[in-house]
Amino acid sequence: MRDVVSMLCNTHETVKEKVAMWLKLIPAIERFGTWQKIDGLISFLSEYAVKHFEDEEILIDVIKKHVNLSVEEQQMMSKFLREHEILLAELENLKETASKYNQGDRKTVDEFTENSHQIIDELLKHAKEEDEKLFPLAREKLTAEHLKIFEKKLEKTIKEVKK
Repeated sequence: MRDVVSMLCNTHETVKEKVAMWLKLIPAIERFGTWQKIDGLISFLSEYAVKHFEDEEILIDVIKKHVNLSVEEQQMMSKFLREHEILLAELENLKETASKYNQGDRKTVDEFTENSHQIIDELLKHAKEEDEKLFPLAREKLTAEHLKIFEKKLEKTIKEVKK
């Protein structure tokens, strides 16, 4: 059986690589005309984050339905779900800011730069906390049967995306 929890956890590495690229591009926006790359990167991250968060939410749903969680663990699950909503809204706002860019618009560039750093920090902190808490909890408490349920739900969403 595939280790679907590790597969989900490993997607954080892809995000970290893209974020590293994003950090390098921010200072070069005006000097080297890289705004189109930034805009494309933000679009990618927004779409990628939506899918990734949906997959994590499936995992959380399976855990909540099939595992007896402590109050602290339940609160942790709720916190991750709230953070997903906040991060997606912030990425959408950043994407909107990026779409307003025109050369020489210092206010938009400054707003974009400031918001980028904030979102990057939040994304990395969120991913680190999931790596340290959510995925180990899933590995510890989910049985092989639970993981099959999770995998089937993931496969169903993949098929829906391809339609």
